[in-house]
Amino acid sequence: TALAGGVAAALAFPATATAFFSGLRFFKGDPWLKSIEEFQPMFRNTALIGTDIANLTGGAVLALLLWRKQRTFALFAAAYLLLALSSRRFLVPAIALFAIGGALAAVYSRRRSLAWVAALATILPPFVYDVYTARVPEPSNDEYRVIGERMRPLPRGRVLGPWSFGHAIDVIGQKPVIIDNFGSMPDERVFRNAIEAMLMRRESDLLHYCHARSVRYLVLPHPAYIPATAATIGLDPALYSSTGLARQTVWSRLHGGEKIGGFTLVSGGAISIWKIE
Repeated sequence: TALAGGVAAALAFPATATAFFSGLRFFKGDPWLKSIEEFQPMFRNTALIGTDIANLTGGAVLALLLWRKQRTFALFAAAYLLLALSSRRFLVPAIALFAIGGALAAVYSRRRSLAWVAALATILPPFVYDVYTARVPEPSNDEYRVIGERMRPLPRGRVLGPWSFGHAIDVIGQKPVIIDNFGSMPDERVFRNAIEAMLMRRESDLLHYCHARSVRYLVLPHPAYIPATAATIGLDPALYSSTGLARQTVWSRLHGGEKIGGFTLVSGGAISIWKIE
């Protein structure tokens, strides 16, 4: 039995090791993950400092003060506090732990006044912040829904576009995409090739890529998206500024009104849809 287990472990090791080292890119600073706000460290974006403070509040501190009475809980709270500081992605379980920590601190407190302080330290800051932000108008984020609705009535066909529009095109627009919001779909190589195709400067290369993968539509937002798109695969966004390589891309030339053979405008605007001929 031990021998069989050892053989099975040896056979499975290459696949397991590959998956493990591939997953380490989450901690190494994957270019695609760096482009997503929820994977950024807390307090890095000055516009979200208020949100970060409200998310942590007194509950994070109170959870750490439960070491003597709830050591296991305190360990988990401390671990998720550090993880949340390194990436907002971990805030979902962290906030729940901090809220529970505040409740436990109130329960264990021998003095009623301290129990009220613990409860208010956990509940009041996020409540006040939520009331404040409810009064502050936020910009509309309907462009993803709109592009999906514009894609839906079009004849069937595969779509190449920025990954951030992928899920809207796939779900709302009911069109298959090359890449979507899950990043490396189906793998990192495909993701990188798709981004590189969108940044191509020779129309013949882009058409060859599309024809080889049965791509029928090209979705292109304003060229201002080009530097950020280049950054998702580790390219220097400064090279794709408005005065650099961006102007030479098929993407920018199409948006600039240049007539390029093989690309037919289906729907114009800030986000344009082109049919591949």
